[in-house]
Amino acid sequence: IVDRWGIRAGILPGGGIAAAALGFLAITSGASVPWGLVMGLGTGLLMVTAQAYAMDIAPKGARGHFFGINQSAQSGANLVGPLVVGFVVDQVGRLTGSQQVGYNAAFAVAAIMLAGVVPMGIAWVKENVGSKPAAPAPATEQPAASS
Repeated sequence: IVDRWGIRAGILPGGGIAAAALGFLAITSGASVPWGLVMGLGTGLLMVTAQAYAMDIAPKGARGHFFGINQSAQSGANLVGPLVVGFVVDQVGRLTGSQQVGYNAAFAVAAIMLAGVVPMGIAWVKENVGSKPAAPAPATEQPAASS
């Protein structure tokens, strides 16, 4: 997708699909498996595209370093995110007397944060980044020298 249609073709729908699925998880108490699968599809598209974008904007001589920092940030988010969500679920569940309300609140917060990817993608991602470079122009023949 990235090579054929560019970065926006993956970031915008991926972020939108994942945010919408999280939004549905926030307002429902059932059917979490189907919405979780939809969220996974959107998140998968978003993450792969975001990594391709990171490599496109990385300096040529420092891609390994850039990729390491990118992966470290993602790993840190994967570590901290569940802790924050668990805290939100516990606190909201304790205040309302319903753990389900805590889960709904956590999904709503996550949906709002993920929905922010779409306007950021529109504002910051350049159209030409991620698309295949144009093919080089064909070489022109030189007229034969007459002697």
